[in-house]
Amino acid sequence: MYNRVKESGRKWEMKFFGTYYHNLDAKGRLVVPARFREMLKDLKTLYILQGFEGAISIYPPTAYEAELSFLQAQNFKNAEARAYVRTIYASIEELEVDAAGRITLPVRVLRKYDIGSKVIVIGVGDHLEIWDEERYLSYEEKARKNLEGLAAKLQVKDHE
Repeated sequence: MYNRVKESGRKWEMKFFGTYYHNLDAKGRLVVPARFREMLKDLKTLYILQGFEGAISIYPPTAYEAELSFLQAQNFKNAEARAYVRTIYASIEELEVDAAGRITLPVRVLRKYDIGSKVIVIGVGDHLEIWDEERYLSYEEKARKNLEGLAAKLQVKDHE
């Protein structure tokens, strides 16, 4: 599901949330969950970026531009920043959204992230994540068991 949120003087932003179980077809096509499809209906292009813990992150154009701004603001003279920036830029792929609300995940991407035909799509605020079903269920189980500990370590992000 999604919501549109207005933050202090900023324009309306897309906010994705929820968990959806899907199957990829033989051609690697994913029908975008209906609730997300409505929000993305006017978009022709989405962007893949390498996610964390084995997920594929899918960004609509406005959130993608924000990610690019963050990458461009990094100190490329710092070895860790360089490694992060290179890895993310190298992972970027454009995806077309077809008239049926599907995206085709390239075979090389599915192999790289070890994603099978059963996937879970989750909303993560400004973007979507696509996970191999088995991997996500394992990840979620561990995260839920330690949710209080994770919450105690949260910090406000230092970039926008």
